[in-house]
Amino acid sequence: MARRLPIPWLLFAAFCLASAGPVFRSPCELLPVGTGHPVQATSRSFTVLSGCASRGTAGLPQEVHIINLRGRLPEGPGNAPPESIYPAVGNPSTA
Repeated sequence: MARRLPIPWLLFAAFCLASAGPVFRSPCELLPVGTGHPVQATSRSFTVLSGCASRGTAGLPQEVHIINLRGRLPEGPGNAPPESIYPAVGNPSTA
């Protein structure tokens, strides 16, 4: 029986070892988010008094989470986000 050359097997093994391992450039690369990114978010914290929009019991502490996702609007006086949110009943400055 004729002896086969080991070169094809060595090339196959080298190819398998060369193709295994981490990919140097991932298709899901994280890039920094700048002002041109289509989704912008801000984080604000508010202290809510009793009688707030959550309709919670006045004796129990309640949390209100508001998430607002929207596209980027052109800058202008009418497109500014609200500076504060007041309870549905009453004004916090009079409480």
